[in-house]
Amino acid sequence: MTLGATDTSRDWPRSGSPVVRRTVRGTGVTVLGLLFAVAFVASGHTPGRWGPAPPVQPLRVIRTDLLDDALDPSVVVLDPGPVRFEITNDGPDAQRFVVHGPGTFARTAELPAGGTATLDVTVADAGAYQLEAVSPSGSVISRGTLEVRP
Repeated sequence: MTLGATDTSRDWPRSGSPVVRRTVRGTGVTVLGLLFAVAFVASGHTPGRWGPAPPVQPLRVIRTDLLDDALDPSVVVLDPGPVRFEITNDGPDAQRFVVHGPGTFARTAELPAGGTATLDVTVADAGAYQLEAVSPSGSVISRGTLEVRP
Protein backbone atom coordinates (compact mmCIF):
# COMPACT_ATOMS: atom_id res chain seq x y z
CA MET A 1 0.00 0.00 0.00
CA THR A 2 1.41 3.39 -0.91
CA LEU A 3 1.62 6.32 1.42
CA GLY A 4 -1.39 8.60 1.22
CA ALA A 5 -3.62 5.99 -0.44
CA THR A 6 -6.96 5.35 1.17
CA ASP A 7 -7.54 1.83 2.47
CA THR A 8 -11.16 1.09 1.54
CA SER A 9 -11.12 -2.50 2.81
CA ARG A 10 -11.72 -1.30 6.37
CA ASP A 11 -14.82 0.64 5.55
CA TRP A 12 -16.56 -2.12 3.59
CA PRO A 13 -19.83 -1.70 5.50
CA ARG A 14 -20.34 1.56 3.64
CA SER A 15 -20.01 -0.28 0.38
CA GLY A 16 -23.19 -2.19 -0.63
CA SER A 17 -21.51 -4.98 -2.57
CA PRO A 18 -19.82 -6.98 0.25
CA VAL A 19 -22.97 -6.85 2.40
CA VAL A 20 -25.09 -8.15 -0.46
CA ARG A 21 -22.51 -10.84 -1.17
CA ARG A 22 -22.60 -11.94 2.46
CA THR A 23 -26.42 -12.18 2.42
CA VAL A 24 -26.40 -14.23 -0.77
CA ARG A 25 -23.71 -16.53 0.63
CA GLY A 26 -25.78 -17.06 3.81
CA THR A 27 -28.87 -17.82 1.73
CA GLY A 28 -26.89 -20.31 -0.34
CA VAL A 29 -25.77 -22.15 2.78
CA THR A 30 -29.35 -22.17 4.10
CA VAL A 31 -30.74 -23.52 0.82
CA LEU A 32 -27.98 -26.14 0.66
CA GLY A 33 -28.80 -27.19 4.25
CA LEU A 34 -32.50 -27.50 3.44
CA LEU A 35 -31.76 -29.59 0.36
CA PHE A 36 -29.55 -31.88 2.43
CA ALA A 37 -32.29 -32.28 5.07
CA VAL A 38 -34.93 -33.12 2.45
CA ALA A 39 -32.62 -35.66 0.81
CA PHE A 40 -31.84 -37.23 4.19
CA VAL A 41 -35.51 -37.63 5.10
CA ALA A 42 -36.39 -38.96 1.64
CA SER A 43 -33.61 -41.56 1.85
CA GLY A 44 -35.37 -43.29 4.74
CA HIS A 45 -32.44 -43.08 7.18
CA THR A 46 -34.35 -41.22 9.85
CA PRO A 47 -35.88 -42.98 12.86
CA GLY A 48 -39.50 -42.83 13.90
CA ARG A 49 -42.46 -41.79 11.84
CA TRP A 50 -40.37 -40.20 9.09
CA GLY A 51 -38.62 -43.49 8.37
CA PRO A 52 -39.44 -45.79 5.49
CA ALA A 53 -42.97 -47.14 5.25
CA PRO A 54 -43.49 -50.68 6.51
CA PRO A 55 -43.60 -53.30 3.78
CA VAL A 56 -47.01 -53.78 2.21
CA GLN A 57 -48.49 -57.14 3.08
CA PRO A 58 -49.89 -59.12 0.20
CA LEU A 59 -53.64 -59.58 -0.01
CA ARG A 60 -54.51 -63.17 0.91
CA VAL A 61 -57.48 -64.66 -0.92
CA ILE A 62 -59.67 -67.25 0.84
CA ARG A 63 -62.29 -69.00 -1.28
CA THR A 64 -65.25 -69.76 0.97
CA ASP A 65 -68.33 -71.85 0.21
CA LEU A 66 -71.53 -71.35 2.20
CA LEU A 67 -73.09 -74.81 2.35
CA ASP A 68 -76.47 -75.81 3.77
CA ASP A 69 -75.05 -76.45 7.25
CA ALA A 70 -71.32 -75.68 7.08
CA LEU A 71 -68.63 -73.30 5.90
CA ASP A 72 -65.83 -74.58 3.71
CA PRO A 73 -63.18 -74.00 4.99
CA SER A 74 -64.40 -73.90 8.58
CA VAL A 75 -60.99 -73.03 10.07
CA VAL A 76 -58.58 -70.44 8.63
CA VAL A 77 -55.23 -69.50 10.21
CA LEU A 78 -53.47 -66.33 9.04
CA ASP A 79 -51.02 -63.61 10.05
CA PRO A 80 -52.41 -60.09 10.59
CA GLY A 81 -53.13 -58.10 7.44
CA PRO A 82 -55.60 -57.75 4.59
CA VAL A 83 -57.77 -60.71 3.54
CA ARG A 84 -60.18 -61.10 0.65
CA PHE A 85 -62.92 -63.67 1.02
CA GLU A 86 -64.37 -64.89 -2.28
CA ILE A 87 -67.70 -66.32 -1.25
CA THR A 88 -70.09 -68.64 -3.09
CA ASN A 89 -73.48 -69.54 -1.67
CA ASP A 90 -73.76 -73.24 -2.44
CA GLY A 91 -76.80 -73.64 -0.15
CA PRO A 92 -80.43 -73.80 -1.28
CA ASP A 93 -81.43 -70.51 0.43
CA ALA A 94 -80.19 -66.92 0.62
CA GLN A 95 -77.36 -66.27 3.12
CA ARG A 96 -74.92 -63.59 4.24
CA PHE A 97 -71.28 -64.10 5.15
CA VAL A 98 -70.12 -62.34 8.33
CA VAL A 99 -66.66 -61.84 9.86
CA HIS A 100 -66.39 -60.43 13.38
CA GLY A 101 -63.75 -60.37 16.08
CA PRO A 102 -61.38 -57.96 17.87
CA GLY A 103 -62.22 -54.54 16.41
CA THR A 104 -63.69 -56.02 13.22
CA PHE A 105 -67.17 -56.48 11.81
CA ALA A 106 -67.82 -57.03 8.10
CA ARG A 107 -70.55 -58.75 6.11
CA THR A 108 -71.73 -59.28 2.59
CA ALA A 109 -75.08 -58.36 1.16
CA GLU A 110 -77.63 -61.14 1.02
CA LEU A 111 -76.51 -63.77 -1.48
CA PRO A 112 -79.18 -65.82 -3.29
CA ALA A 113 -78.54 -69.52 -3.84
CA GLY A 114 -75.64 -69.78 -6.29
CA GLY A 115 -74.68 -66.12 -5.70
CA THR A 116 -71.12 -64.90 -5.27
CA ALA A 117 -69.47 -61.95 -3.52
CA THR A 118 -66.12 -60.70 -2.32
CA LEU A 119 -65.47 -59.28 1.12
CA ASP A 120 -62.23 -57.41 1.93
CA VAL A 121 -61.29 -57.36 5.61
CA THR A 122 -58.15 -56.24 7.43
CA VAL A 123 -57.49 -58.31 10.54
CA ALA A 124 -55.00 -56.27 12.52
CA ASP A 125 -55.20 -57.88 15.96
CA ALA A 126 -54.19 -61.40 16.91
CA GLY A 127 -56.97 -63.60 18.21
CA ALA A 128 -60.02 -65.59 17.20
CA TYR A 129 -62.52 -64.16 14.73
CA GLN A 130 -65.90 -65.71 13.93
CA LEU A 131 -66.90 -66.62 10.39
CA GLU A 132 -70.64 -67.09 10.02
CA ALA A 133 -73.25 -67.89 7.42
CA VAL A 134 -76.39 -66.01 8.46
CA SER A 135 -79.94 -66.33 7.15
CA PRO A 136 -81.92 -63.26 6.00
CA SER A 137 -83.79 -63.37 9.35
CA GLY A 138 -80.46 -63.11 11.24
CA SER A 139 -80.15 -66.64 12.58
CA VAL A 140 -76.73 -68.28 12.31
CA ILE A 141 -76.76 -71.20 9.86
CA SER A 142 -73.14 -72.27 10.28
CA ARG A 143 -69.93 -71.09 11.96
CA GLY A 144 -66.23 -71.20 11.36
CA THR A 145 -63.10 -69.68 12.91
CA LEU A 146 -60.44 -67.34 11.63
CA GLU A 147 -57.39 -67.53 13.89
CA VAL A 148 -54.98 -64.61 13.53
CA ARG A 149 -51.49 -65.36 14.81
CA PRO A 150 -49.55 -62.81 16.86
